[in-house]
Amino acid sequence: MKRATNITLLLLLIAFLAGLVKLFHLRFEAGDVYPEYSSLRSDPLGAKALHESLENLVDVQRNYRQLTALDSYDKAAVLFLGVPPGELECEAAAFKAIEAFVRGGGRLVIALLPSYDQPPTGPRGPRPPAAAQSDPDATPPVSLTNAWNFTVAYSAVSRDIRGVYKPARATLRSEWETNELPENIDIHTARFFDNSDGYWDVAYERQGNRAVVMERKVGSGTIVLAADSYYFSNEALLKNRQPELLSWFIGQNQKVVFDETHLGVTESPGVAALARKYRLHGLFAGLLLLAALFVWKNSSSLIPRDFRDELSDASEVVVGRDAAAGFVNIMRRNIRRQDLLGLCLDEWKQTCSQQVTRTRLEAIQRIIDEDNARDEHDPVRVYRAISQTLHDRRLRLAKE
Repeated sequence: MKRATNITLLLLLIAFLAGLVKLFHLRFEAGDVYPEYSSLRSDPLGAKALHESLENLVDVQRNYRQLTALDSYDKAAVLFLGVPPGELECEAAAFKAIEAFVRGGGRLVIALLPSYDQPPTGPRGPRPPAAAQSDPDATPPVSLTNAWNFTVAYSAVSRDIRGVYKPARATLRSEWETNELPENIDIHTARFFDNSDGYWDVAYERQGNRAVVMERKVGSGTIVLAADSYYFSNEALLKNRQPELLSWFIGQNQKVVFDETHLGVTESPGVAALARKYRLHGLFAGLLLLAALFVWKNSSSLIPRDFRDELSDASEVVVGRDAAAGFVNIMRRNIRRQDLLGLCLDEWKQTCSQQVTRTRLEAIQRIIDEDNARDEHDPVRVYRAISQTLHDRRLRLAKE
């Protein structure tokens, strides 16, 4: 009965763990645990479809490292998707790495997080870290809008009769018409770029000269700004696919890197990461199996059960034994039968032999010698003979 209960509990535990693993698998397969426009996200707001599509054409990677390591990607197209306008800033060391990457021939694509809402008034961008606020000597972050001379502006878009925002129409500039680009695209955001620097080449603009896609050459590479990340999303690839536009964003590069660090997805070299890197899944599975066997061994004996116990009456009361019975049991385990009388005699001589006459001691020794001379020993008979000798009146009279 106990074994059946343990097996049932073990099966329930395995079923619970299997259901938990399945739940996490479904959760991470959908990808909604990741931020919007992450290449790890497979729902409409992710960019996993684009990542998997490009894998069949070029070398595709994900960047989980800090931006200071960006210059290690040689002549690649690095995509920053879903960037909030308030986060267009980085540390000085990261900005130097970005510029070194672009000047070395890389293509940097920054697509903003689409939104129809009016941005709040006041200074944009997150506050600097607390360490930077308390330390006046700390280096302030570099604003990309100031370094590259552009601003992010807002212009309201119209709604339909149900109050839903309608996509704004953006038109390709005339100087770009020779390229294989769509003439018009829909923009799903109210943001646009105010080009205050003549070095920016506007590709698409909304009505009123509101730039939504523009490009700038820096050294041997280029920087591309897009006011909308919609065309990189899974939903766009399903409902409004623009392969020519996506091809232009990537350029002629044979390597595409989806940056995940600006979305908060960074590499954490912990125990799990090392296990995945060195493929230690089998080792952990073996340790888990050993732990389960250890628990099983301590909860249920692996020795086969004695079936005679099942035939015994369950209501029978087992009476405990006293100290004398325990002493006898110890003697039976440690003293041989033929040595018992000799040991008893030695102990008796050390304690009580002074009160016995020499005649009685000689008689007792003769009894023991006679028993040792026989093939079969009878300790009970010898004990009775010794007792009779100690209480024999004839020996007592002989002494007198």
